[in-house]
Amino acid sequence: MFGEDLDAQRVQEFVHDAVNARRSEEGVSTLQYSADLQEVAVSHSEDLAEEEYFAHDSPSGETMEDRYEQFGIDCRLSGENIVQTWYKERVRTDDGEQYYDTNKALAEGILTQWMNSPGLEL
Repeated sequence: MFGEDLDAQRVQEFVHDAVNARRSEEGVSTLQYSADLQEVAVSHSEDLAEEEYFAHDSPSGETMEDRYEQFGIDCRLSGENIVQTWYKERVRTDDGEQYYDTNKALAEGILTQWMNSPGLEL
């Protein structure tokens, strides 16, 4: 087997750390980890995969705010970044073809795609 096995928790940790490193570089306060928000994100990710769509709102009309409410989270100021990529498969990006075969490489690819998305604010 080429590379390492996918460890979703490890990828999430790498992404969180990388986001905070980037925020620090920009002089913006870092974000605290939240298991509750992670649960919402994982649920939405699973729905994206199962229902085969890529959007902030589900085909049934569920919004990010609906998801927060469903999980009992009261959040007045929020945002959401989504990305679609693959592990151990060739991925075409604006920077050319990529192949993520480690958890850290996948996390870095996710962050790069987020940072290159229009309208992103740290």
